[in-house]
Amino acid sequence: MKLINNTMLITGGATGIGRALAEALQAAGNEVIIAGRRLALLDAVRAANPGMKSAALDITDPESIKALAEKMRREFPRLNVVIQNAGTMRMEALPSGSGADADSGLTLADTWRALEDLVDGGWCKAIGLSDSRNREGNYWRAFI
Repeated sequence: MKLINNTMLITGGATGIGRALAEALQAAGNEVIIAGRRLALLDAVRAANPGMKSAALDITDPESIKALAEKMRREFPRLNVVIQNAGTMRMEALPSGSGADADSGLTLADTWRALEDLVDGGWCKAIGLSDSRNREGNYWRAFI
């Protein structure tokens, strides 16, 4: 995958890893759209990075996910990379082989739901990131 001249959507792009990626990828010559639920933070990142775009997204709300997918298709037809960095954490029983770290009790199911509407039909690349701590303070990472 080329890391320049892309149109990239980064969910969870207002803070932490998402913001760092957004700023670095924009500086490298990409058009970057950040998405998240905290609009004031999105506005602050855009103000600090002229040319960066933002969009509202709450990955726990199916209607918000659908609205983001429609907005991306309408306003950013050249979108070719989605970096799925937003996520939710909750403790739950996990079946063996579920794609989650059984020791941490975390799952990526909610975060990947956000990709279903954005990456259907194979029209863009998808990258998933997670870096979280469980209740014991141990890190759990997934790069998919």
